[in-house]
Amino acid sequence: MDIISEFVNRMPAKRKHTPSGWASVNAVCCSHRGHKQDKRLRGGFKVTNDVFSYSCFNCSFKASWQPGRVLSTNAKKLLEFLGTSKDEIAKINFHCMKTKSSGNTKLNNLTENKKIDLPKNSKTLREWAEEEKPPEDYIKILKYMVARNENLLNWHEYYWTPDTEHNMHKRIIIPFTSGNGWVNGYSARSIDDSIKPKYMAQVCNNGYLFNQDSLYKENRKFVIIVEGLFDAISLDCVGTMKQYLSKKQIGTLKTTDKKIIIVPDRDNSGKQLVEQAIELGYSVSFPDWGGGIKDVADAVIKYNRLPALQQILMSTEDNELKIRLKMKGWFNV
Repeated sequence: MDIISEFVNRMPAKRKHTPSGWASVNAVCCSHRGHKQDKRLRGGFKVTNDVFSYSCFNCSFKASWQPGRVLSTNAKKLLEFLGTSKDEIAKINFHCMKTKSSGNTKLNNLTENKKIDLPKNSKTLREWAEEEKPPEDYIKILKYMVARNENLLNWHEYYWTPDTEHNMHKRIIIPFTSGNGWVNGYSARSIDDSIKPKYMAQVCNNGYLFNQDSLYKENRKFVIIVEGLFDAISLDCVGTMKQYLSKKQIGTLKTTDKKIIIVPDRDNSGKQLVEQAIELGYSVSFPDWGGGIKDVADAVIKYNRLPALQQILMSTEDNELKIRLKMKGWFNV
């Protein structure tokens, strides 16, 4: 069974193809979600690198599917909107489940085709704590983490090495892992501002997003995108690890059918990420966190995780004009 063809063939026959590869159709979702029936070709679908994507520019519904995955909630809803019976949907999903075990998924190809070793002599912070006399530099690492936010130590597994090459003994090592523990790379963050570069990173490909497994968690309706690693760890969300999304990272985001919300830092790099969000049709959040808070990590320290998340969701904007208006106040604080 060709699942992608199952989606494509069920789409409305009236289509307008665009140079970017999208096919515009009258959206099939709007009338099922409390909106007027679309008659202006506001829906679109695209097949890229074995990934089927559907997006509605009227009611913002999104769905996607790729080989190796079962049908997500939105993918099932899309089939329902297309008139597919529940029995047929169950049959399609059963076929997906049978082929899932093969591991032939785009996510695997993106993140598990290589394995990167951590710096030599690296051990977890917990393992170093079990030493009879932990090294002094390790104690400094712990103090640095506690000063940032002691909860960070419970929200992720960190490593440290006494090796002095590249001043690794003065860096906290944050591994990049997938759900099965595979190491896709790491970032070594200096705890001393005089040591440059601040971050030393090794990653197996530039399509990787920190904590990208959360793109596929069934109990989530949103994907929160932030820039920094500690921001992502603080809120258990996805980190770009740089000032912009690469083309391959954008391709990775296309494999999820969840609503994407960008939460920018309050600096020039944040502006660049917002401009990308507008171009890609993502939502942007400008929470009212008050002065002195420049990113998600700061907000979690002040408000804790759940209140910070609630403020993000309550402050999300989808309209380009509203996003640009709120940008002015956000970056002038």
